[in-house]
Order: sequence, then structure tokens, then C-alpha cells
Amino acid sequence: MSSQFVDLVALTLENFREGLMIIDDKGIVKYFNKALEKISNVKREDIIGKHVKNYSRHTRLHHLLETGKPEIGIKCKYFENIILNRIPLIRDGKIVGAFQLFLFKEAELNNLLKKLKSLESKVDHYQQRLANLLSADYELKDIIGESNNMLAAKDLAQRIAKQDVSVLITGESGTGKEMFAQSIHNLSKRKSGPFVKINCASIPLELIEAELFGYEPGAFTGARGKTKIGKFQMAEGGTLFLDEIGDMHLAMQAKVLRVIQEKEIERLGGEKTHKVDFRIIAATNKDLQKAIQNHEFRADLYYRLNAAPLMLPPLRERGNDIALLVKFFLLNDSSSNNLRFSSDALACLNAYSWPGNVRELHNAVLFSIGNTNGPVIEKECLPPQLLNLSNSESGRKLSYPSLAELSEKIERDAIKRALDITSGNRSRAAKILNIHRSTLYKKLEKLDLIQ
Repeated sequence: MSSQFVDLVALTLENFREGLMIIDDKGIVKYFNKALEKISNVKREDIIGKHVKNYSRHTRLHHLLETGKPEIGIKCKYFENIILNRIPLIRDGKIVGAFQLFLFKEAELNNLLKKLKSLESKVDHYQQRLANLLSADYELKDIIGESNNMLAAKDLAQRIAKQDVSVLITGESGTGKEMFAQSIHNLSKRKSGPFVKINCASIPLELIEAELFGYEPGAFTGARGKTKIGKFQMAEGGTLFLDEIGDMHLAMQAKVLRVIQEKEIERLGGEKTHKVDFRIIAATNKDLQKAIQNHEFRADLYYRLNAAPLMLPPLRERGNDIALLVKFFLLNDSSSNNLRFSSDALACLNAYSWPGNVRELHNAVLFSIGNTNGPVIEKECLPPQLLNLSNSESGRKLSYPSLAELSEKIERDAIKRALDITSGNRSRAAKILNIHRSTLYKKLEKLDLIQ
């Protein structure tokens, strides 16, 4: 080892910010750096060459010559802002000395605090991201619609939200089932909990069990080395929204039924059961009773899910809601506040059957906005499927029912839906329709709805 290297090592030790003391195998102090002089207020010439106990009769540094065990992070009794590290020096398996480092706690703590703040920031970031992913954004006031059957659906949703039971929302694709599910969650006592969604139709059969139940390391080929929490546990204290429940495989339906009944799950590859507490809201555009008859859906699961049924009306049965929705979409999706549909264009919108419901109407408005140059959206700017409907009339004006006929149809549909919701209870149906019971009887007789 060159003398130049030895000199560099000595210079390094001398310029340590931390105090350093080195003893030999007899406990004699061989080195005492400048930093330690400042820390201890002891001159090095007064201690070098003497036994370490002359520095402090309470020191334990010489005990390492016997134990050979390092002592890390020791609180110094004499200096509050100092921690001690004692390390034995071993050569060829023999203890030849030991050294003691005097570390400023402030520096250590500052480093730890910086790391802690960085970790806290990351945790807050990921917690916020998780909260955003597991949140329900919609409330009933966000759902556009003032038709009688839509108001009846909202009223029912508000009432069943307060009951901590499973809800089955049915309706055609695009009628707003998820918006109602989120609204029910936000009106329930579980609103502070997570809203966890899983689309039963979009996840392959071989993966949906892992998604719902989670898994332990090594549960199957390709499983990651860490435990995965499933959707059932993610929804703890909140709501699990099973969208497109009618597309769930029969084998999976049995396992979901067991969780609803037992309120516990077992992860794939695990042996321990975990208690779970969540509310299920399911949704489908399929006729589940027909699916039961065709042996495609379990009747026992259907009755478990259908504790509180909510059927959403299609857009074609919602009267003037089309105009309200069009106005809303124009306001939110157009950069111009003056953009509007012409009367002919609105007539086409009202005449169309909207098989895709609100979702299709929204897409039609977006298409029309991008397909017009002026402040008025003319009929020619509408999507092709609406223009084809107009052209199929061979140049004739589209035929519409009279206002009286349309009013009667809406009134008939609203009354029938209210009676369906209340299982024929006329007093409750009248309350939903916000009319007197005697008025309802007169309308039933007028519309030939008395059975």
C-alpha cells in the first residue's frame, strides 16, 4: 500500500464531519479526529495513547474487543444530537481493534424525513388515484329527464338507496344504468366507501374469478409474486357494481351467490377466508327471467340480486326528454353558445326510435355539431341513419301523432309503469305520479286500464 494512499486515507478521516475514534486490541486510543475534538471538547493529545476509558468511564467501545459484535444507532448519553455506531475491526478472523463514529442525528433525521416525505407524497398520489378510480361521480340531479316515467325511476332510486339491499337495474343498452348505480351509491349510507365496477361481459371466464376473489402468490401459472386483492375486498364498506350481470358464466354465478349468502371470500391459492361487507348493484340489458327459463341464469342468484328492482325506460318512451338532452349536450359539447337544431332536424330526432338510447343520441349530437358550419344544425347535418329514415318517407313529411294522442300515450305508459313498480298498489302508484288516488281511478277508467 503506497504512502500516498495512506496519506489520502488519513486526510479523509481528518476531514470527516462525523467524529471518529479508533482503538487497538488493547483498548488504547490510536486515532481521535478533529471533528471529535469539537464534539467532545477534548484535545486529542490528551487522549491518544491512553486507554479509551480515560475518554469516558461509561464507554462501551472496548467491550467490542470481546464480543466482536457491532452496535449501531446507539443514543449518546452526553450529547442529545449525537448517535453512535461502534464497529469492531477484524483481520484474518481476529479482532485487532474497534472504532466509534459520532453521527449528528439532525443529518440522519433530515435524510430520513426527506425520504419519508417523498414516500408520503407517493402514497398520497396513489391513494388519490385509487380514490378517483373507486369513486362514484354521478348523482340523481345529474341525470337529465323530466318525463313521468323517468321521474318515477328517480323517485324509486332515491327510496331504495336508503335500503342496504341488492339492487337489480334493468333496461336497454344506453339508458343510463351505471349513472343510476352511482347515484344510488351516493345516496346510500355507504357513500363514503368505494364504488367498485366490474364488467362481467368484458373479462374472460378464466380471469374473472381472479378479478373478483383475488389470489395468493403462486396460485396459478402467471400469478405475480404478490398477493392481489380482488374486487370483492376492494369494495369493502362500499358498493360493488356488477355490470352486464346477464353475461356472467353459470359456473361463476354459483360462486358469486355463495359470497352474497356467506359474506366471505377465499382468494385463489389461499386457505384463509376473509369476511367482506359490501352492497351489490347489478345491471343488465337482458331479460333474466327468460335467461332462467333457458337455463342461462340461476334463479336463486336472480332473486338475491332482485331484492330492489329498478327498470329504466328507453329513450323513445320518454317524451320531451329528447329535447332536454339535446339542449344539455349542445351546451356541454359545443364551443358556441348559440348553436341549435332547426325544427326539421328536431322533428327527425323525435321521430327516430333510438335503439342505442341516450348514448346514441349523444353520439348523434356530437356528429351533428362537427358536421355543421353555421349556428343552426339543419336536417342534412344529422347522422346517416336519421337521414335514411327521412328519405324512406319518399319525400313525404314524417307523420307524427297529435299532441292529444302523444299525451295520452305518455300518460298511459307512466301509469302502467307506476303500477308495475308498486305491484298494482294504486295508492302508492298515485303517490309516485303525484296525483290524488281518486284522480288515478278516473284515469284508469278513461284509459281502459282497470282490470
